[in-house]
Amino acid sequence: MVIQNILTNLQEQGVSLDNKELEALTTVFSTIRLKKGELFLEQNQPCERLGILTEGSLYAYSILEDGTEKIHGFYYPGDQCIVFNYKSYHKDERSNMYIKCYEPCTLYTIVLSEVKALYPYFPFFQLVEQAIAKHNIKTAIKKIEILQNESNTDKIKAFQRYFPRVFTFFPYSYIASYLGIHRNTFNRVLKKM
Repeated sequence: MVIQNILTNLQEQGVSLDNKELEALTTVFSTIRLKKGELFLEQNQPCERLGILTEGSLYAYSILEDGTEKIHGFYYPGDQCIVFNYKSYHKDERSNMYIKCYEPCTLYTIVLSEVKALYPYFPFFQLVEQAIAKHNIKTAIKKIEILQNESNTDKIKAFQRYFPRVFTFFPYSYIASYLGIHRNTFNRVLKKM
């Protein structure tokens, strides 16, 4: 199903694949299943694979000096299904965060170095990388717009507008952390909305 969505997206961009290219695309993907609490990516590890989430949910976080988790992002099927630390990959550096399963997950994964090795033979794979970069840029712009709001009410409203499905997957305390709002303040503001 996810591979079909990728193929449809490529066709919409004017890319038609022959049988050899289709076979190459399906061979670079593998399926993994992770249990609740398992890590997709560990802090201080390079981001070497990308996941496309089909079931479950994950979140990205780092550990602050006081031992609390600071939430950096959410992943769930649909518009936030690309599980990836783009900054780590793009800058070729170790990840500054963890990506952890909030609930059991099923993902299609690819090892990025294996895909890059196919670029000379299958140039369309570069389009996939460009689509991922574009998705990450759009998400980053939305995050900036949300966090630039001065009032907590406006932050929450903007977050609800851009990512309404997050509220069905994650507890309010995680969303409050992502927005940089104390969870009690978040709950109080949400009740008034």
